[in-house]
Amino acid sequence: MVLPPEIRESQEWIDQGRCPACGHHVGTDAKECPDYGLLLIIEEEGGLGVR
Repeated sequence: MVLPPEIRESQEWIDQGRCPACGHHVGTDAKECPDYGLLLIIEEEGGLGVR
C-alpha cells in the first residue's frame, strides 16, 4: 500500500521518537509534545493505551 507523503513522513518521525505533527524530538516516553501540545499516548482506565 502506498501512503501519501504526509502520512509516510509522520510515521517516520514517530519511529525516530519525534512528534508526528511537528517533528520535535520527544523521545519514547513522552506523553505530550512540549512544542506542539499533541497528546502522544492515550491514557485509559487501568493503564496506558496504544501509542
